[in-house]
Amino acid sequence: MSEQLSFLEPEVSRPAAERDWLDALFFALVPAIADLPWIVDLVKRLRAELGLRGELLSPECLHVSLFGLGVYSRLPKEIVATAKAVGAEVSVSAFDMILDRAMTFPRHQATHAFVLYPSDEIVALTELHKALKFALRRSSLKKWATSSFTPHMTLLYDEQIVSQHVVETVRWRVSELVLVHSLRGRGPGRNEHIHLARWPLR
Repeated sequence: MSEQLSFLEPEVSRPAAERDWLDALFFALVPAIADLPWIVDLVKRLRAELGLRGELLSPECLHVSLFGLGVYSRLPKEIVATAKAVGAEVSVSAFDMILDRAMTFPRHQATHAFVLYPSDEIVALTELHKALKFALRRSSLKKWATSSFTPHMTLLYDEQIVSQHVVETVRWRVSELVLVHSLRGRGPGRNEHIHLARWPLR
């Protein structure tokens, strides 16, 4: 984590504080469009049952993150190109994502992330994370190849802290790896995600 990408500094047109959004880049797993309606329905029911008031994330922004690649005031073209090359190296089998628990991940802010996560290790997911980590370590983006990994899907942010709950299982077939450009800072639930590249899993 101490390594620096001195030749891949973000291209900054104006200080981030003067803009109303920031650019984030990350590798993620994204539910298919056909799976989104029933996932959103479950989230709405959980929100009502638990008395949460936080605004739901946009359905198009639901995902399981694998590796973050930084937050910038303008997305660097060099980093995007390198990330695309890294993603193209990964070759693993498709698998089922299974999220069957919900709880709050506390953070040092006014609101906390309410998430879905798996109760058991998903071996294929772990293998994908490892493959991507090793590919990152072979690239100029190796500073982002951290070993820590707690798979989860953030649903909303709320002041209330909720302990672990067993929930109706959210399951979808993970058939591709996605490179996501997130436009942040537009308010809760109003971030915009742009998929810059997709790679099918075997």
